[in-house]
Amino acid sequence: MRLYIGTSGFAYKGWKGSFYPQGIAERDLLSWYARQFNAVEINSTFYRFPTLAGLATWASQVPGSFRFSIKVPQRITHAKRLYDVDEDLHYLIDTITTLGPRLGPLLFQLPPRFQLDRASLEDLIAQLPPKLRVAFEFRHPSWLCDEIYRLLADNGCALGFNDEIMTTLRATTDWGYLRLRRGEYTAADLTAMASQVLGQPWKSAYVFFKHESPDAPGLAQQWREIASKVARST
Repeated sequence: MRLYIGTSGFAYKGWKGSFYPQGIAERDLLSWYARQFNAVEINSTFYRFPTLAGLATWASQVPGSFRFSIKVPQRITHAKRLYDVDEDLHYLIDTITTLGPRLGPLLFQLPPRFQLDRASLEDLIAQLPPKLRVAFEFRHPSWLCDEIYRLLADNGCALGFNDEIMTTLRATTDWGYLRLRRGEYTAADLTAMASQVLGQPWKSAYVFFKHESPDAPGLAQQWREIASKVARST
C-alpha cells in the first residue's frame, strides 16, 4: 500500500523552531515541508477558492511525487449544501486539475447539522470527472449508513475517516482517506491505527494530522515510522 502522509495545512508560525527552522522565510515553508512529507491537505481552500497562480506557485515548490489534497470551499458544502453548485464546482475542478499529477483527492467535508440527503449527493457525484479522486467526510451520523456506502462504492468515492466521529475504517473504493483530529496520541494509538489502515484492501491511503497542534508534524512523522514497522512485520 502506498501511503501519503502529512498534515492539514503547512503554513503555521507555531511550527517554527520545532518543525521549521526558526528563521525560515514564509516563501520557503512549502519546499521545506515537502522534504519531510509527501502530501498536504490544503485547508485554505475551504475559505476561498484556489487560484491558478497560487496553485502554480505551490506546484513549483514540490517534487512530482508530492500530492495536494484540496478541501472544497464552504460555499459549496456549507452555504449551498451541495445544491445549485454546478458553476462553482466546474470552476473548482478546472482550477485544481492544473496541478496535474500532483493533485491528490478532493475533500468534501459536510457540516455537522447537514442530515442525509441522498438526492443532493447523487446530483453532485454525477458532475464529477470519473478519474478525479473524491472523498466525503460526513459529520452528521445519518449519512453513515449502507445506502450511502453503496452510493460511494458505485461511484469510486472514498468515505473519509475522522477519528473524532468514527471508530472504524470502511473501504468504499481502492484508496483510503483519514483525518486524525486528536491533539495527542500514544504510541499504542498510532500502532493500532497503522494496523487498521494496512489491513484495508486499499492500494493507497492519505493520512493527515490536525494542524492546530505544534506537535502535528511530529505525530505524522511518528505514525509514518510506526506504519513502516507494521508493514514490515506483516
